[in-house]
Amino acid sequence: MSWPQDASAPEPTSLMLANQTPYSIEVGFDDESLRAAAGGGGLLLSTIDAADESSARAGLKITATDAAATIAGGGESFTREWADTSEWVVHATTTGGTVVRIDGQEAVRWPDVLPPQVDGLFTDVDALPAGALSVELQVVNDYDSTPTPLKLALMVILWLAVALTFILLVIEFRHSRVSAPLRVRAFAWLRTLGAVDIAVVAGLVLWVFIGPMTDDDGYYAAMSLSYGDAGYVGNYYQMYNQPFAPFTWFWEFLYYWQQIGGRSPVWLRVPALIAGIVAWLVARTLLSSQLADARRWTRTAAVALLALVFCGWWFAFSIGSRPEIVGAAGSVAVIALVLRAISRNTLVPAFAAAVVAGLAFAAHPTGVVTFAPLLLALPSLWTVARTGTDLLGAAARTAGVLSAGAVALFVAFRDASLNDVLAGRATFAAVETPQTWMDEWDRYSFLMSPIAMGSYAKRSFVLVGLVLLLWFVVATVFAKGRLSLPPVYRLTGWTFALSLVLLWITPSKWTHHFGALATVGPLMIVLVLIVTPRLLARSEESSVPSWLAPLAVASLIPPIVVGLSGPNSWAYSWDQGMFRHGDVPGFNAVRFDSLGLWLLVAVVSLAVAVVVIRRRFGTARSARALLAATGLVTVFALLTTGYLVATFALSAFRGSGYYTPGGANLADPLAENCLIDEAIEIWDASEGTPLAVAEGESRLTGTWQENAGWPEADPLPPTQAGVTVWGSANQATQSAGTLTTPVYDIPALDPDQRLVLLVGGDLNAAEPNSVRIEYAARGSSAMQQLEVDFPGEQPGWRTLNVPLPPQLAQDGGVLRVVAEDATTLENQWLAVSSPLVVNGRPLSAVVPPGAATAVSWTSSFWFPCQRPMSVSNGIFERPVMATSWGTGAPDNIWVEARGGQMVAPARTASVSVPYTEFDTAGTAWGNIQLLRYDVAPAAYDLRVARVTLPGWVDPFGPTALLVSAERDG
Repeated sequence: MSWPQDASAPEPTSLMLANQTPYSIEVGFDDESLRAAAGGGGLLLSTIDAADESSARAGLKITATDAAATIAGGGESFTREWADTSEWVVHATTTGGTVVRIDGQEAVRWPDVLPPQVDGLFTDVDALPAGALSVELQVVNDYDSTPTPLKLALMVILWLAVALTFILLVIEFRHSRVSAPLRVRAFAWLRTLGAVDIAVVAGLVLWVFIGPMTDDDGYYAAMSLSYGDAGYVGNYYQMYNQPFAPFTWFWEFLYYWQQIGGRSPVWLRVPALIAGIVAWLVARTLLSSQLADARRWTRTAAVALLALVFCGWWFAFSIGSRPEIVGAAGSVAVIALVLRAISRNTLVPAFAAAVVAGLAFAAHPTGVVTFAPLLLALPSLWTVARTGTDLLGAAARTAGVLSAGAVALFVAFRDASLNDVLAGRATFAAVETPQTWMDEWDRYSFLMSPIAMGSYAKRSFVLVGLVLLLWFVVATVFAKGRLSLPPVYRLTGWTFALSLVLLWITPSKWTHHFGALATVGPLMIVLVLIVTPRLLARSEESSVPSWLAPLAVASLIPPIVVGLSGPNSWAYSWDQGMFRHGDVPGFNAVRFDSLGLWLLVAVVSLAVAVVVIRRRFGTARSARALLAATGLVTVFALLTTGYLVATFALSAFRGSGYYTPGGANLADPLAENCLIDEAIEIWDASEGTPLAVAEGESRLTGTWQENAGWPEADPLPPTQAGVTVWGSANQATQSAGTLTTPVYDIPALDPDQRLVLLVGGDLNAAEPNSVRIEYAARGSSAMQQLEVDFPGEQPGWRTLNVPLPPQLAQDGGVLRVVAEDATTLENQWLAVSSPLVVNGRPLSAVVPPGAATAVSWTSSFWFPCQRPMSVSNGIFERPVMATSWGTGAPDNIWVEARGGQMVAPARTASVSVPYTEFDTAGTAWGNIQLLRYDVAPAAYDLRVARVTLPGWVDPFGPTALLVSAERDG
């Protein structure tokens, strides 16, 4: 990258590096450029806005006076008279630190000062002789790689080899005999489909429209969309856009999916819908195969219970754009393929199972659960491999099956290199410590927390599954030497157990990873509840202790009660129209986590089981008494899944004019009308008209000033004529004092008008500031007081709503503003405008169509019409609007130490936060930040050249970020 474009007229420009720092920077200037800087504002060059306090610490800053030039960066500073010099060069690299040369001689060397952070190139100089000032940067963009012809050829050979291996396995086993075929043959399940299957598919389709977000939906959708500009799948929002390799193919798929149908939540959920339908059909087929000889009502009841548990688990975890859907569908498909391989005495299905497992694992680390059935079935598969051949032949067959894993390597490294994987992990570790197997308790801690990750539906099914897994182990131990457990029963139960262990070793511990078990978990639950009593009843020891059924029922009450004590809370949604949002599920005064309620259900379940068994078998000690536990879980699943669907349906079908995400999806599935952009209304003080002064003048004490008193780094946003702003910031002393404005007339307000203040500074300091309104009705002399709510953690200037009593806003009156800066802390200040009247506008009217925006990842899923800022060639496009989620401070994307994408825009732009209203929001949805720039967007020249290197080689050495992290330990 080179700058300026016009050597005689340098133009300040934004240059927002995704990595924040380049590999290298070289600045050349001479005495003419220093003279021009000294005669102007004194700034020759800064890579961070010079008004920002970090410009000389994190950036590179070169200033000049009439006598001397100063170069500052990385905590170091160097000053030299420039009158007798002609050529200066500042050169910084990740390997050599920073060197300053004057007239060819080294003047100073700072070995520990790495290349600076770069938000842009700023200067006070507007005219120079040609060649007097030049800047060259090498931008970090190593991960936008393209396969060489050799790599493409190797990938073609790989696919041909995989196909040939598959064909050879088919030929090898074409004469194999079927030793124990599954009772339900291929495609025979089509004849078994019924009303339950139709209901499940209909429920999955409905949930696409009305269901909540799953965690990180917006994050992953934006990551995948950025693949087209960046050339690789990166973290996008933070972590310096570190590469996600090798887990990338799912995001690449989502990128092309969005190119086909857009960015609406409904369209982005269609892959999850397809995966859910496939997962359901495979799971119910496995269950039906296990109950082929059961009575029709037993099969129907079992499938119905599976439907309730499957839908509850899938709806809570696996309906969004997260990749766990691949593991959830893949794991049950691998079970079916492995069982078919064993029963048919052929390794061909095992080969297909290895392909599915490899693809699932390459989609996301949680896809490792798909290897569980393969690992568990290795002894049986080895027996199949030994059939009709010697040890060498069995080894060849095994190698053929294992070679299917090459598919995972292909999808992982098709458009990535080994260096991408290593660099991505190193970048992540420089920002955040990866979690290990010793942190697995965090996942269950989150599950039990009263937050969205521990919502009642997510918590309940997992906890019930864990308890029934223990009963599966007990049944397995009891059956040894007594019973022959069916393959489906045995493999599914141990797959669920091993999957929990495999999740244990994954590097992050969020509860949404339980979505990878959204098929195996429900299938295991139903098999234990339905098949275990049938197996025990068929054994020679069909009588069971009288205490076993009550114990089984009692063991399920704690997970049900604890599970249903989770909140009705959902990740990053606003719960519009949600029944009892944020509360424990229930109806009126009845809470569903009531211990008494479930004790009653347990007693009834036991009583019904005993009565039915006595009538049928003449004794209450039949193993079928264990079906009381089945009845209890059926009631639980019906209540939990029913409540889940009913509450979201109620939210979605509230009616026209009442915005909810579900309602918007039903009304506008492809998000062509941008309904949320119309639902959010904005009042921006920059457009406000000042109130007329009724009497008096402003009274100022301490450091307060009129139309001044704020830092240069926080410039006042544009305002209308006649607006007065008072500020308390003072460079000479710590700010303090009070402001009392004149008394203003309050006009009658239209319904879409708001009375607001433009406020800057901080109200949330350790020694709090305050802003209050003193008001009186027209004709009254008694002033009343009103404290103004101040979202002090928001960046920049804020538009604060003045919530006057409705009658006063309708009939008018008078008011004045009293503000106090009570802090004695450094860099704390307060600024307040005269009261303003502002007309509201929808978000769609504030943000220009097609403008680059930075909608927070927590809510971007609901803003499909906002175009995310692009990142290309290692450079972020600067946004004109951003959002933050909730009422607190903006999240990690604004944090410098985490490599957030909004760090450079926040330091470069003038940021203001308008007042917003979002009717029908159940919880606070967030805030909008408007960003205004006074420098050009891209006034530099970019040269892109590709180099060919082995995939394991780091092209230009470690980035400054990694060098600094390694040096600092």
